[in-house]
Amino acid sequence: MSSAIHSGFLFEELGTEIITFTGRDGTGRYMDELYPNFASSTAWKHLAHAVEARTPVFRRANITSNSEKNYVMSERLILPLASDGRTVDMLLNLTWYLNLSEAMDLEIRSVMLGKSALKSAQPA
Repeated sequence: MSSAIHSGFLFEELGTEIITFTGRDGTGRYMDELYPNFASSTAWKHLAHAVEARTPVFRRANITSNSEKNYVMSERLILPLASDGRTVDMLLNLTWYLNLSEAMDLEIRSVMLGKSALKSAQPA
């Protein structure tokens, strides 16, 4: 990985659903301040890949945190942005939270297509 990538990506803006889900507003804070061991997480690897490869990244994962919430799975689309058109200096991270019913609907459709969504999902 490039040493130019900071292990703690900065939250410049957070949507209300993210704030509601996590129970805190991390706006203006680095991800490694909010999430222990973030630099060694799968989430960090996906963000770093989007920066280094300058390519969008899609991630589907089971939710293992915030178990009191009604969500069981998340889908993320990470879009790299470059103010100069070349060097990625911002990521737009779109997150969808799926409740059990939505996750099961996704699983049924995936099985019908011959690919299980839940079996391929990695822990968040």
